[in-house]
Amino acid sequence: MANILLRSCANIPLVCCGEAGCGKTSLIRFLSMVMEDNFLSTNIHAGIHENDILTLWKRQQNSQIEGETWIFFDKINTCDHIGMLGSLISHRLLNGKKIHPNIRIFAACNSYQLRTKAQSNVGLVDL
Repeated sequence: MANILLRSCANIPLVCCGEAGCGKTSLIRFLSMVMEDNFLSTNIHAGIHENDILTLWKRQQNSQIEGETWIFFDKINTCDHIGMLGSLISHRLLNGKKIHPNIRIFAACNSYQLRTKAQSNVGLVDL
């Protein structure tokens, strides 16, 4: 947890990777509460569009929130806009514009698991 807080203070990108349900979101939410910072979380999925991410971003920037805000993108590896999210996380750029220095970006992805042949054939019947 100390490493996460140090990275946050230095504005170093952080992407948590782990199994579904292991507590990645809860950990980041807890640390934002410890730091008494605002926390905004959004779940990314295959059906999300670029405009949805931009709308979330504009809503956050238009709100008059004092202090730092931690924005958490969950399951970033499930959508087609990983390029935009990667630029936001690693370069702190959204559509070529720098984001406010009081915004901390965090992300999480679930680990990839190979399916066995038996799992791939579940429900299929040879005729």
